[in-house]
Amino acid sequence: MKNKNFYLGGLAAFGIFLLFGWGAWGTLSKNTVSTMISDSLGSGTTHQFAVLGIGAAPSGGYELDVTGNLRVSSTSQFTDQIQVIASKTYGILDIVQQNSGKQAARIIGNISIGSSGLNPTNGKLVLMFENNGVTHPTMPDSIAGLHAYEESGVVELFASDEASNHTQLTSHDGETGKWIFYSKNSNTGRVLRIEMEELIFDLAKEISDKTGKQYIYESKPLRQPTTSPLGGL
Repeated sequence: MKNKNFYLGGLAAFGIFLLFGWGAWGTLSKNTVSTMISDSLGSGTTHQFAVLGIGAAPSGGYELDVTGNLRVSSTSQFTDQIQVIASKTYGILDIVQQNSGKQAARIIGNISIGSSGLNPTNGKLVLMFENNGVTHPTMPDSIAGLHAYEESGVVELFASDEASNHTQLTSHDGETGKWIFYSKNSNTGRVLRIEMEELIFDLAKEISDKTGKQYIYESKPLRQPTTSPLGGL
């Protein structure tokens, strides 16, 4: 009971200090905040502030406004996880760099867009996209984007423009593994597919028959050897 009363008394004193000692906005210096929270609440205690500014007065309706460097660490026994959750219409995380030519964000490790939480084997700096679903996205005006979409049983990476052209960037057929070009317009229904590997092999063979030069090199041929000047392709 003594420890509980001490905790409640310390918390109340800290709250009064915030309200009257630092003004209605709750502006605190960075060093003072670190010391006060540690001394008053103790290690591992969860707490909330209605409005709190660290290093400067909060602005723009933020409940926590930090001016200066900020480090947030998770020490969970099983998974390190920091969640940013919002229920509004627009984005939940804005990273703004006001100085041109400077980095706005630096992430050391894999990035996953989606909820699967899976990691690639031997991958350390990989940007991953989960399957977008049964349709390609419709992009708003002046916006283009990247997304994953399942094509022929294999999830591929696509680029979409505001005119609803969806072009496959991982440019290989999911069944044959051959190089292709594939694009679809979800507005007009037009689909363009070019068998790029077939085209290039045929063109290379035709030109090689005339010039005697080899244009294609393949370390693990997928075709039966021939006597053409392509060197077994």
